[in-house]
Amino acid sequence: MKISLSILAGALMLASGGAFAQTCANPIPMNGTGTAGVTGDTCAGANELGTLCIFGQSPSNDIIYSVTIAAPYTATSIDLTNNTPAWNAALVLMQAACNGNSTCPRNADAGGPGAGESLNVAGLPDGSYFLAVTSTTSDTGCGSFGVAVVGGNLPVTLQSFDVS
Repeated sequence: MKISLSILAGALMLASGGAFAQTCANPIPMNGTGTAGVTGDTCAGANELGTLCIFGQSPSNDIIYSVTIAAPYTATSIDLTNNTPAWNAALVLMQAACNGNSTCPRNADAGGPGAGESLNVAGLPDGSYFLAVTSTTSDTGCGSFGVAVVGGNLPVTLQSFDVS
C-alpha cells in the first residue's frame, strides 16, 4: 500500500504541531477583533505553569496566548465560552514574562463549572502580555473553549511585509 509522503507529513504535523504552538516559548498570537476569535482545548495542552501569579497553584493544563496592548485599543474584555459542562475554566493575564513568578494584573475565575469567563482588559497599560487559559485552582480537569476579544479591537501585529 502506497502512502503519499505529503499526506504522511501533514498528518504528523497535525498530530504534533498543536502542542508546540501553545506554550510560553511559542504562544499563539491573539490580536484582532471578536470576529477573529480562537478555539482550543486544554486537554491537548500541558501543565506548563504549576504556579500562577506567584501564589496561585495551577494543577491543570494550560493553553498560552500572547496579547499585545497598545494605544489606541478599544477592546473591553476577552471572553471565554466554555464548551465542557464539568470544566471550571479560568483566564489569567500575565505581564511581561510567562512563568509562575509573573505579575498578573487581571484574572477571571468566577463562573463555576460549565460557565464562561470574562477578563476585563480596559485601561491596561501598553505592553506585552500572556493569556493563560487554564482551570480554577481546585479543578484538575480540562475542556474545550472559544476565546474572543469583545467591545472593540486589540492592535494587529505586522508579521511580514514585502514589496515585489
